[in-house]
Amino acid sequence: MAGLATSLGAGAATNSLAQIPDIDTLFLFGSNPTEAHPIVSIYLKKALRNGARLIVGDPRNTWMAKRADVWLNLRPGSNIALLNGMVNVILQEGWENREFIEKRTEGFEELRTKVKEYDLKTVEKLTGVSKENIIKTLGGKNYLSLPIRETNSNKDYTNSKIDETKEAESDLYLYNLLREVRKKAADRFMQSGYLICPDKILREVARLKPKSKAEMLSINGFNSRMFNKLGNDFLEAINSYKPEVLFKSENKISKELPHNIVETKKLIQKKYTLKEIADARKLSEAVISMQVETIVEFEPDTEIASLIKNEILQTILKEAEKGFENLKDLKERLPAKVTYPEIRIVVAKFKAAYQHPSLSPPHKQ
Repeated sequence: MAGLATSLGAGAATNSLAQIPDIDTLFLFGSNPTEAHPIVSIYLKKALRNGARLIVGDPRNTWMAKRADVWLNLRPGSNIALLNGMVNVILQEGWENREFIEKRTEGFEELRTKVKEYDLKTVEKLTGVSKENIIKTLGGKNYLSLPIRETNSNKDYTNSKIDETKEAESDLYLYNLLREVRKKAADRFMQSGYLICPDKILREVARLKPKSKAEMLSINGFNSRMFNKLGNDFLEAINSYKPEVLFKSENKISKELPHNIVETKKLIQKKYTLKEIADARKLSEAVISMQVETIVEFEPDTEIASLIKNEILQTILKEAEKGFENLKDLKERLPAKVTYPEIRIVVAKFKAAYQHPSLSPPHKQ
């Protein structure tokens, strides 16, 4: 209660108990609700039955820790070091919610400076939690990514050049189609998408591809309430989905591009956003933007409209058309929410369009 009062101004929860069963991810840090808060734990257990992912940060092997997807078995007293390390990774990867931070927080730049001291090697030494587990906690459950598949080489989670298999890519493509279905249902029922069907369950639907109501209801966490709201729409999307068509045009991709960049180009062709590509490939948006820059240089007719929100694209173009093409100069002239990766992509396309007059300018794509 004291922590809540200090941080938020009131020693009360910011959400109701009724919302807990529909939560997508539970992060219990230094809390043992089954003993200390038995009523709350009833709702937490409902969330687990509904397919929520559970992360527990606690040196004690509690009831919740035994059932956690990730148990961060940290040394007593090292909580702050672990949290600072996690924040550092989030900021390095660009996973923070900039809009929320700008509107609802104070002292963010001071926090950014402080957490730079907590690299993964340092945090592992201070807390006893492996860097693999920290990355798994943060990177294994990105909003738009599917779970990382194990490979024969048992690659480290920190390896940023994971090659996506066709099966994983197909699952991710279907996952995005199902997200569109969920969005329509959310608008229809005036509820948020994660309340109608949590992301973890949605990923399982995309992976298992059920062909009937019975198969869909057999998926762990998928219940009748969900089916009544969007089950038939899911089945229609799955049954009409043709993965062979998805990969039909792969051989048409330029062989002059390096393999790792070819994988990014495939996702661009499928109209993924910059964030979705970064999440799917487990790379930062900065790296993806440099790959897009290379792709546009090789194939100037590459469309970028799906990568960036139209509002941001138009804002960058207005400045580029005034003759500003240096990334730093543009960044200073643009709103704070516009990122360097977005600027780099739009400038690359802007240059390509005006070097090849037959191409459509970015704003007309």
